[in-house]
Amino acid sequence: MLNRNLLALAAFALALTACDSKPPRQFTMDELAGKWQLQPESFPSLQNRMGQVPKNSQLVLSADGRFTSTDMPLEEFPPIRQYKYRSGRGTWRLIPQIIRHIEVIYDDKDVETLSVEADTNDSPFLVHAIGDPESSERWVWKKVRDRRLATH
Repeated sequence: MLNRNLLALAAFALALTACDSKPPRQFTMDELAGKWQLQPESFPSLQNRMGQVPKNSQLVLSADGRFTSTDMPLEEFPPIRQYKYRSGRGTWRLIPQIIRHIEVIYDDKDVETLSVEADTNDSPFLVHAIGDPESSERWVWKKVRDRRLATH
């Protein structure tokens, strides 16, 4: 009888916990628009995978769904996993079927998918996990604050 009561209490506590958790924050295209820079925590992976780290790797997302990139690292597969730096332009979009992901599509159809995560201040950052989404090896992009706007 005691075990049954403990089991019921544990199920009730689990249900309360599940009700209290909130879904992940969704970011809009307007919130994600801006200049993004590859972060130094990504450099060891890039050095290991590609033999060099670019000096000014950046991604600029426009709210109208266009983007430009400079030395953006891409992971390609199948049939063979390959890595390259890519500069160019194209379109980007939120992926409605996958919560908190964006897709950048180059004009020549190269595609990169990035997850959108939030830091402790609820500010977004972009991530490409190497291999699978649970990988600890990640390329991280943070938004660059426009200093011109901050001084006015």
